[in-house]
Amino acid sequence: MHTIIHIIRSKLLGGAEMHVLELAKAQIAQGDSVIVATPQGGWLFNQCQQHNIAVLGVGMHGVFDLVSLVKLVITARKVNANIMHGHMVKGGHYAQLTAKLCGIKSVTTSHDVVSYKRMHRAHAVIACANAVKQFLITKNIPAHKIHTIYNGVPSVSAAVLSNKLTTAQAIKSALAISNDTLVYVQIGRFIKRKRQDLSIQALATLCQQDAQKRVLLLLGDASTEWGEQCKQLYTQLQTAHPALDVRFLGDQPNVIDYALAADVGLLPSDWEALPLAMLEMHSVGLPVITTNVDGMPEVIGVNCGLMFTPNNGQEYLACMIKYENDLPLKSAHGKNALLQQQQKFSTQGLAANLRVVYQQITLGQ
Repeated sequence: MHTIIHIIRSKLLGGAEMHVLELAKAQIAQGDSVIVATPQGGWLFNQCQQHNIAVLGVGMHGVFDLVSLVKLVITARKVNANIMHGHMVKGGHYAQLTAKLCGIKSVTTSHDVVSYKRMHRAHAVIACANAVKQFLITKNIPAHKIHTIYNGVPSVSAAVLSNKLTTAQAIKSALAISNDTLVYVQIGRFIKRKRQDLSIQALATLCQQDAQKRVLLLLGDASTEWGEQCKQLYTQLQTAHPALDVRFLGDQPNVIDYALAADVGLLPSDWEALPLAMLEMHSVGLPVITTNVDGMPEVIGVNCGLMFTPNNGQEYLACMIKYENDLPLKSAHGKNALLQQQQKFSTQGLAANLRVVYQQITLGQ
């Protein structure tokens, strides 16, 4: 059993924040003691309170916030923590400082392929994909410190999967979507690299080609600058193509239900390490069309979805058409993706693999 303090400096809802929440739940379930340290009033702070997970409010302003550091040190000593687990650069930095002052071990998880500063100071660095590990090595992070442990999401129960049609019908009814409509879904924050614009443009092109009804569900807070640009793009394209149907649904607590209601998942990002959105869609057997970048091929492989070159609208469109015209292929990819998620990308597996790393560094191996 370990006593772990997870540290992440973010008030927003995103993949890393969801990762910490679900990981904390899984570690508690396997018998570990867990505290999450994060800014008070943020999404993760509130979620921890709702799920009865011990949470410490720390702002972590700048690289040496004395108030936050004192809180972390006092808490770590009070609960006899033996692992300070930071997430992303800032969380990792404060985990390392706290661990050094308390004489315990620090771990930093890298959630992307752009961040690396100060990670070499951690006793262990977790790369969420082999692509991330290779990136970190190019930034002179010692290879012997890096452990590839894939992200995970909770596996969906057999009962939920068997009730798929009922859930799908409820979502479609609530959104006034007819049963003969093809449903595409994209889950993610509205930032430019997520490329929701490509999905809107691709759907507009498809609407010109035939009379098939289609709808694109965009889940995520679209009140950002990029979200407003996407809304403007939709308005412009709908003027020329009245059949174009895009729904901006905002953040949803039940993204799994929308994945159950969809026919195809979309993730046309310019870059991604290993996004939870793709694993969530896979957890209900939804095949995903995504870009051939970073950690994506490690999940999609040759039989769990389709990939295209980033920012290539023609290739993206061809993938969508391929699934629409080859339903057996789409079905096979969905089944393969579901099985793979359950076997390789679950939060239970993530927690178990991390426990091995914790054991190694605490024993000095």
